Amino acid sequence: MNRYDENFEKRFWNNVDIKSKDECWNWKLSICGSGYGQVRVSKPTRSKVNTHRVAYELFFEHIPQGAHVLHRCNNRRCVNPNHLYLGTQSNNTDDYMKESGWHNKYNTKFNEKDVSLMKRFKLAGFTYNLIGELFGHYGIGVAKLINERR
Repeated sequence: MNRYDENFEKRFWNNVDIKSKDECWNWKLSICGSGYGQVRVSKPTRSKVNTHRVAYELFFEHIPQGAHVLHRCNNRRCVNPNHLYLGTQSNNTDDYMKESGWHNKYNTKFNEKDVSLMKRFKLAGFTYNLIGELFGHYGIGVAKLINERR
C-alpha cells in the first residue's frame, strides 16, 4: 500500500522552494519546535510527519524501521532528495558533534579541563543530561565527550 497518493505528492512539492539540485529546497509551511518541516499525512493514520522523511520516501523508498533520514546539508527545513540519506541515530549524533566541533550550546569549545571535570561529575553519579545542563551542552554530546575523548 502506497502511503502517499498522487494528489498528496503534488501538494507536497508545491509547498517546497525548489532550487538547483545542489541547493537546499526548504519546506515553506509548518515547522515544528525543533526546526523540522512537518506535514499531516492520512495513511495509515492521520498524523504529522517530518517533511524530510516524506521527501525521502517520495523520491527513493520506504524507510526501514529504526532508520533515520539524515541531512548532508544540516538544514532541518531542507527536503532536497540529493541532501538526504539513510543512517542511524549514532550517525546522526556523530554528524551533530562533527558539525558543532565539540562546542557547547553557547559556541564555546571545551578544553581538556572541562572534559576532566565532566568525567569527575559522571563518576560522582551525575547523569549525562545533568552534566550537560551544567556545561550548556546536550546529554548525548557529554556522553560522547566523556567516553571517546581520552
